[in-house]
Amino acid sequence: MQPKPLRIISVKERRGEIEGDRFYPYYTEFYYVFRIVSLESGTIRMHKRELNSGTWYHTFGRKCDQELNGGTWYHTFGRKCDHELNSGTWYHTFGRKCDHELNSGTWYHTFGRKCDHELNGGTWYHTFGRKCDHELNSGTWYHPFGRKCDHELNSGTWYHTFDRKCDQELNSGTWYHTFGRKCDQELNSGTWYHTFSGKCDQELNSGTWYHTFGRKCDHELNSRTWYHTFGRKCDQELNSGTWYHTFDRKCDQELNSGAWYHTFDRKCDQELNSGAWYHTFDRKCDQELNSGTWYHTFGRKCESGNEPKTSNGGAGITTLHRHFPF
Repeated sequence: MQPKPLRIISVKERRGEIEGDRFYPYYTEFYYVFRIVSLESGTIRMHKRELNSGTWYHTFGRKCDQELNGGTWYHTFGRKCDHELNSGTWYHTFGRKCDHELNSGTWYHTFGRKCDHELNGGTWYHTFGRKCDHELNSGTWYHPFGRKCDHELNSGTWYHTFDRKCDQELNSGTWYHTFGRKCDQELNSGTWYHTFSGKCDQELNSGTWYHTFGRKCDHELNSRTWYHTFGRKCDQELNSGTWYHTFDRKCDQELNSGAWYHTFDRKCDQELNSGAWYHTFDRKCDQELNSGTWYHTFGRKCESGNEPKTSNGGAGITTLHRHFPF
């Protein structure tokens, strides 16, 4: 059944403008933005329509991009949705801002908000969380309770997360769980991996136990040693069997040898390429140490090329004799 024609107040095309009293949507091949007055109620609605076949296409939402490639009827009630239908089935969503696809003759439905749902088999797939990307490639049942999670299940095991905004994958028959927020956690072996920090990227490639207590840290461990940080915004790497630790907040620290490297300032770029000890007490300094000497500045934005002098005019300090309990 063809719809009743609507009286068009103004129609804008991509390549120009056209005007007319009546418009039949199944005669056009371009995108239009309509200001339509219904002949029955007189209400004004904004629509962005595209129709590639002789069927009837309509939306009740406000900001939707909808396409119909078959002779079926396609309808959405949500706002800001991208809906596609490639088969002769009926497809419907009640959520807001969802990307829904259906490639088989089954029925697919979601009740959450802002979810990307796909179904590749004859099973039933459902999510109750918000903003989740859920995929199911086997005949098992998969359900998350967290918010904003990317969950995948490639085996016949059961996978569940309780945290928020986590990317969790399980490639073996083990059980993987995280309690932190916004973490990227992967487990490639039969060990148990857990983090308590807030924003950490943690990977474990061996049978050791890896843990961090800081916030927003990038931690990697390529050996069977123990690596730990207490700072907040640090990029720390350890390529040897030594122990590396920082107490400052915003530092880029690297250690390529078996020496101990530590900084107490706030905004410093510090590198150590030898077995010497390097320390700064100022706030905004670019300090590098390529030899076994000691380099220090007490000013605010200083570039020092010489070693500091002592109060009695003697030579600068070359080695800081201080030992730490760790």
